[in-house]
Amino acid sequence: MLYVFIKLISKIVQILPEKFLFLIVDLLARVIWFKLKFTPFHNFIQNNIRQAFKDRYTSCEIEDLTRRHLSCLLKSLVEFMRLPGLNLDQLEKKIKIKNIHYLDEALNKGRGVILLSAHFGNWEMGAALLGLKGYPIYAMYQEQSSKSIDRWLNEVRLSKGVRPVWRWQTLRRIITLLKTGCIIAIMGDQHGEFENVFAEFFGHRVSVPAGPVAFALKTGAQIIPAFMIRNADDTHTEVFEPPLELTRTGNRKRDLEENSLKFLRIFEKYISWYPEQWFWVYNRWDKLRKK
Repeated sequence: MLYVFIKLISKIVQILPEKFLFLIVDLLARVIWFKLKFTPFHNFIQNNIRQAFKDRYTSCEIEDLTRRHLSCLLKSLVEFMRLPGLNLDQLEKKIKIKNIHYLDEALNKGRGVILLSAHFGNWEMGAALLGLKGYPIYAMYQEQSSKSIDRWLNEVRLSKGVRPVWRWQTLRRIITLLKTGCIIAIMGDQHGEFENVFAEFFGHRVSVPAGPVAFALKTGAQIIPAFMIRNADDTHTEVFEPPLELTRTGNRKRDLEENSLKFLRIFEKYISWYPEQWFWVYNRWDKLRKK
């Protein structure tokens, strides 16, 4: 029943003009922001921001950042619901690509690519554009608790050429995909789960996913950081960074931590430039390690 309801809402969203929907979203974000002020979740978001930026923002600026963040999240949801109705030409009108030659050059080496991103901007739309352009892209996902939501999400992804790889799948499958020249898109900004790797992120020593660096060290695939930036006019810019230059000392723990620190520094840069576009509703600071 939930699946049918989501599909129906998605169909309605695809029919309505995007500018009209974004006006509604901005109003809704203000309403949610106002209502959150009377709940613990309001402090949760703002404390997350303070953990990252310390005294960089005043209380009023953090309030405004919270509201803009909610608006970005809702706009991304609307855009994802509209994805099934968009073809390549329509997506290319909405997304400007910058420095994609880094991705192409890495793919030409024949060892696959680890496309490393964060929960930042509309990351789903960035993957969809690559899928429609014919890139052999797989993305690593964690299954949702709701099977209906999971089914809908993956239908949309697959319709745009983005094939899922689940976190519980074997290392061998991921290595095989990389060796056949595929792209594996991975989010590197949340907690690590299968191996204790810690690195400094916004001044905190946090748990980091070991996968991106471990796969690169194992296969020789290059890590290309990539970000989807929402512009002021609600178009997007998909930016590809140069491949990470990996440290290889032979000490696994050291290599994982030092190379993870390199991509976290890039994450910090983009989050600092566009703070409203990162996923502040996630508790990134609940698994800290003392220095």
